[in-house]
Amino acid sequence: MASFNNDTAGITELAAFCREHAVELVVMEASGGYERRAFLGLWALGISCALTNPRSVRRYAEAMGILEKTDRIDAAVIARFAD
Repeated sequence: MASFNNDTAGITELAAFCREHAVELVVMEASGGYERRAFLGLWALGISCALTNPRSVRRYAEAMGILEKTDRIDAAVIARFAD
């Protein structure tokens, strides 16, 4: 698992990471505007992005029997939800 700062340098690093790993789509939860910088930055760098509703993802996780909530688990659930 990798993490990146939500600033210009971090978003540029994330875009490079996505290209290196042949990522086709970056999916992130809407989080009160915090996601906007990353979304717009990645989009400007040519990386396809999508936003999800956090409530929908949480309900999906619960339907799958996933009640725990950590960053690692959330990332995996969002990836499954996006698929």
